[in-house]
Amino acid sequence: QLKNITFSYIKDGPNIFKDFDLLIEKNQTVGICGSSGSGKSTLVDILTGLLKPKVGNLIVNDNILNNSELIKNYQKHISYISQKNYILNSSIKNNIAFGEDEKNIDLTKINHVIKIARIRDFLNTKKEDIDFNVGDDGKNLSGGQRQRLIIARALYIDSQIIIMDEATANLDKKNELEIMNEIKLNFHQKKILIIISHDINNLEFCDKIIKL
Repeated sequence: QLKNITFSYIKDGPNIFKDFDLLIEKNQTVGICGSSGSGKSTLVDILTGLLKPKVGNLIVNDNILNNSELIKNYQKHISYISQKNYILNSSIKNNIAFGEDEKNIDLTKINHVIKIARIRDFLNTKKEDIDFNVGDDGKNLSGGQRQRLIIARALYIDSQIIIMDEATANLDKKNELEIMNEIKLNFHQKKILIIISHDINNLEFCDKIIKL
């Protein structure tokens, strides 16, 4: 919950938000839309505790998150998918199970999220399969393939909150539609989903839509 939020980037500067309230309930899907510069990403940064409002509180399960330890514990439950994410010069497998010891990687889960993120057809063309090396910053992948890899990584973490910040913007319409359908099938009403998109069609299954 965001309660009575007022925020500006500059002290005494114009407010991006003033007396703003938002309640997201368990397993709700919330869409956020608006023109460029309307505050969509700023709102998500406040929701995730990355930005602190001038006035108001971020509240989780009736607890005000008013110190760094509480915020860090909360952030452990969040998967964040954006247009720009770090890609390891390593395999598809290691990029999906980002930071996990290789002996602990769940291959069944890896293949499940590969299916959801529509990477399987691409991997079927590579003899290395999930051990295919994506290169430095994913140079061996197209823009759309990089984005699907990041989506698979976020899904592998299996967080309680999944945030998609224009996450399908680099994809063609066919893959965008397929991935959004998989997201809906696998996570709608099972996780908290926060979807930022300039395309209102991506928000049609949301329980509520915030227009900024």
